[in-house]
Amino acid sequence: MEQEEDTRSQTRKSNAIKDFLAQNNVRVFHDLCVLRAKGWESDEAERHFTKQRVTADSSASNKKTQHAFFKRMLEIAEEINHATEIFPQQAGQRVLDVCMAPGAFTEFALRRNPRCIVDGITLPPESGGHELLVRTSGRRNLTISFTDLTLHTIYLPPGMSVPEHFPDHHAFTTNPPLPQLSPPYDLVICDGQRLRTHEQAELRSWEPGRLLLSQLILALTNIKPGGTMLVLLHRVEQWNTVSLLYRFSQFADINLFKPKSAHATRSSFYLIATGVRPDSAAPWVSHLRHCWARMTFGGEEGRGAPLDGAEDLEVDDVLRVFGGRLISLGHVIWETQRDALSASKWIRGSGSGS
Repeated sequence: MEQEEDTRSQTRKSNAIKDFLAQNNVRVFHDLCVLRAKGWESDEAERHFTKQRVTADSSASNKKTQHAFFKRMLEIAEEINHATEIFPQQAGQRVLDVCMAPGAFTEFALRRNPRCIVDGITLPPESGGHELLVRTSGRRNLTISFTDLTLHTIYLPPGMSVPEHFPDHHAFTTNPPLPQLSPPYDLVICDGQRLRTHEQAELRSWEPGRLLLSQLILALTNIKPGGTMLVLLHRVEQWNTVSLLYRFSQFADINLFKPKSAHATRSSFYLIATGVRPDSAAPWVSHLRHCWARMTFGGEEGRGAPLDGAEDLEVDDVLRVFGGRLISLGHVIWETQRDALSASKWIRGSGSGS
């Protein structure tokens, strides 16, 4: 019941955003929706994305695939930095790379600035995480810790602990601890996403949300005032994304970037938040802690429940004050995906779109 109510709420708010974009004649988004619909009807598109999923899931046993993925992530890092210059340039600047493996962003940071300091956190390969391919030898300024980021009590509100009745209590007690971090960090990278091979992810369909909240709480409590965050997100027009961008705009300068080297046909993109003000973000972080607790321990069975993390916001209010900025931010993201889909073989090769 709770899951159905949450789904209805998020669908209603996302539909309101799409209506807002239509009312404001955002042509690029309309064109993208048409192409997406054609893709959904295309057997060739289905085969393409199915092949990508199979390749990603089998990468643990395929060294060639692992190295190809690592190389592609290096290209993404270079593309991001060419456009934004967010990676550290000075000796001693600190980077926290959350969900680090295979480690391409860390590798790029250390190649560009061998004297920066990087702390990386990543899911152990035996739990379904990627293999590390970043060079570690000779890099005393690189520290890597293996742990499941989503199984730590530091995300809970003060005074709260894992409920005794929680069915998977052992998952917390057996999970390796988080490292002793060395904040504040000049740059925090949050590009983790749920892996289908992650054993814990099988328990909850809302694991992507828990993982994102885990990353955000850790980042915003360890970032330097004035620091930068790089966050992987999906679908600019969805309510959970719009509300997150709105929140970030209240304590940072935000821009969006969509790498053409790998993300062009997909809905994924990066939020680049600069000049982050952690003190101003603190009330939202407190809210995120309560959301994380409900998503982890709530629900009828005590195994957590899906949650609209912005249930305290009304979509009309957000669009009233942030709608114009949303259109401005989203335009280049939608445009890049539209152009990439237009050039895809399943669109070009189908006069009828089938």
